[in-house]
Amino acid sequence: MMAVTTRADAPTPIVPRQTWQALAVLLAAMFMALLDTTIVNVALTPIRTSLDASNSTLSWIISGYALAFGLALIPAGRLGDRLGHKWVFFSGLALFTIASLACGFAQNDVQLIISRVVQGFAGGIFVPAVTAFIQLLFPPQLRGKAFAIMGSVIGVSTALGPIVGGLIIQAFG
Repeated sequence: MMAVTTRADAPTPIVPRQTWQALAVLLAAMFMALLDTTIVNVALTPIRTSLDASNSTLSWIISGYALAFGLALIPAGRLGDRLGHKWVFFSGLALFTIASLACGFAQNDVQLIISRVVQGFAGGIFVPAVTAFIQLLFPPQLRGKAFAIMGSVIGVSTALGPIVGGLIIQAFG
């Protein structure tokens, strides 16, 4: 096994500003996908009353998103390796946006469940591209920093979901 040594006085590589801007865009998309995993939890009571939804429907609204998200992660990562991460990222993001609109305009529980499953699937399509782009865009010396920022986004987005959901319900009913 070969030992890797680093010099303490070795300069940190310079990363162009566009790389950090690209990371911000990638992480904003990841933020949305992960926010959607928890944002709907506080909206279950209004969903129940407005759509006359059953307990099983409410379970599918939450679990369908998470299930589809998780099932899409590995195949989407592989697809990105074969077809290109940029194409997979933008395709997944476009589908996620369309599914989000469909969730907002759902007229019944079946439409909402289907839209949430598609939304979760789409999130699972573009999220693996974020980690792939960090690997591709950042030199080894700065990947840890980029992944740390990504970890912060994961934590904050998941924690803010119920708060943002509550604010939306309070503002719009």
